[in-house]
Amino acid sequence: MRVLRNYLKLGVGALVAVSGCEFDSTQNPAFGCDACQAPDRCVDGFCVRNAAGPSEGGQAGEDGTACKPGKSELCYEGPEGSDQHPPCRSGRRTCSAAGTFGACGGQVVPVDETCNDLDDDCDGTTDEQLMREAQVCVAGSFVCATSSTSVPELCDGADNDCDGEIDEGFDVDRDREHCGGCGLACAETEACCGGACTELANDEQHCGACGKQCIRGTTCCGGACVDTSTDASHCGECGQRCAGAMSCCGGTCVDTQTDRDHCGAFCLNCATGESCCFGTCADLDSFQHCGSCERACAVNELCCSGDCSPTACE
Repeated sequence: MRVLRNYLKLGVGALVAVSGCEFDSTQNPAFGCDACQAPDRCVDGFCVRNAAGPSEGGQAGEDGTACKPGKSELCYEGPEGSDQHPPCRSGRRTCSAAGTFGACGGQVVPVDETCNDLDDDCDGTTDEQLMREAQVCVAGSFVCATSSTSVPELCDGADNDCDGEIDEGFDVDRDREHCGGCGLACAETEACCGGACTELANDEQHCGACGKQCIRGTTCCGGACVDTSTDASHCGECGQRCAGAMSCCGGTCVDTQTDRDHCGAFCLNCATGESCCFGTCADLDSFQHCGSCERACAVNELCCSGDCSPTACE
């Protein structure tokens, strides 16, 4: 029997025999060759040496040897034998052009057991030894171990008090701690309305209380529906307060006692020639307001073009 010693260079740090063994083994008497010389190994009928080790992005074949580019093989990185228990399964890895195996794709390895009616840790047993307070896991759900081990009901998707009902007593439409679902808590300033967290201070659909909707033309300010065009505490926008005796007209703070464009409680626009005198549109050519507000003429005088005159106006 002869030893194969003729090699060709293949890839980085790899040498292969011109001819060699037939199967993946260190020795194949049926083919008529001795074992490959260390550190060579028989791979796909070739004696292969890999002095460079694993390349970036993959790992070398068994015993640190290289692989034949393009070769695909089964792989599994979980505990031995666990791939025989679903959902765990083997994957495949492929030899790269550099002569190293890539990652093991498609494999499923064991994880910690959870109550889901699956064998998560792939040991052949489903949901084994899983307990929560006084409950045990059965067919993917926690149930009471005995009627005497019940506990007060919690909002957690389980029948904690063993009365046959789940999460009873929790209104996920209005409960701030479980708004829309167990454990979904609203912020400190929010309320739970219809299963959604909202700010009652500025939500026009839920202004000050769930379901209190502001009518068209009003805005929710501080939990109250207001007309920002006339509200002196929210003039033009929420929180914009008019100073002193100013009033809000058209969303602007004005003095309705003197502003001829916004005169009086109804923010009237005085006619041409009139002025706003203490909240009333007045003709300054009148007996009581002659030339200016509250400049009244004497009993024997007439107001002529804004001046009091003892004689008839020309």
